[in-house]
Amino acid sequence: MARRNKFGLGAELRALAVAILLDVARANRRATRQEVLDRLCDNAESLKILLEHGRRLEAFAGLAEYADLAQRTVEVARQAEGWRRHGVSGPERSGRPSESEAP
Repeated sequence: MARRNKFGLGAELRALAVAILLDVARANRRATRQEVLDRLCDNAESLKILLEHGRRLEAFAGLAEYADLAQRTVEVARQAEGWRRHGVSGPERSGRPSESEAP
């Protein structure tokens, strides 16, 4: 893979990682966070796609580096999806399921 392409892919990966980090911080600060969580989920999905693209292009130093990054990205995406499922204002604090979660 051309060095220029690796640099470009790396720059995109770094930018998405920073965007995800900032979205997590924003979601933790806002009472209404649905828009931020939607963007966070979209960015995490984009990062997973670019990581897979980089793996196919052999842009990583080794498979272990890719596997670590992919695992961390999946963990963040899974957490973001969980937050999004609990709605705009976050999870219920009473310990009881909300009306939308009740059978």
